[in-house]
Amino acid sequence: MEAGQQLLMSEGIAGMRLTKLTKRLKVSTGSFYHHFSDMDDYLGALADYFNVAQVQGLVAELAAESPDPMVRIRHLASRSLKSSLFALDRAMRVWSASDPRAASSVKQAEKIVLDFIADAFEHIGFGRKEARTRARILLTAAITPLLSSTKEEEKLFREEVLAVLLESEPGGSRQAAPKSGSPPRQGARGGKRSTAKNSAAAA
Repeated sequence: MEAGQQLLMSEGIAGMRLTKLTKRLKVSTGSFYHHFSDMDDYLGALADYFNVAQVQGLVAELAAESPDPMVRIRHLASRSLKSSLFALDRAMRVWSASDPRAASSVKQAEKIVLDFIADAFEHIGFGRKEARTRARILLTAAITPLLSSTKEEEKLFREEVLAVLLESEPGGSRQAAPKSGSPPRQGARGGKRSTAKNSAAAA
């Protein structure tokens, strides 16, 4: 399945041909047909693999790795970059425009990731509605790069968006109170945000 995903990312669904796939896998067409009835059968399995094996698996791993919600969110971003999950997600979205199986897989994956991020924001201390909004902003920033931006610029942009979303409640005057068992939230620069009263006292 990974070979098919690499082909999808490099050439798009139009380039998904049996000859190219078997060449990447270094197997014969006979070996391919031993596992799949035809190419359409393979594409259906490929669509499911993105949601079931990769997105669900990644979220389950991250949930088990750390009880800290901020760490879980940051690890999701860093792990997705290292595993090319963002690039794969974009390729899946292009494919989903012409194949309902891919569209269904992407929608399910979206829900899993949104629920995971929103839950983390709730545990940081944000209300359910705001946690959901922040999750949508973060996911949207991750999957819609500007064509004029370099990969490094996009990486920095995601980090800045994440820092802003984790920093404070709307208005910027106070932090959301962390739920029981969660560590105090830090500002985007690593320090606690000061209240207006503390700022006045310091002056």
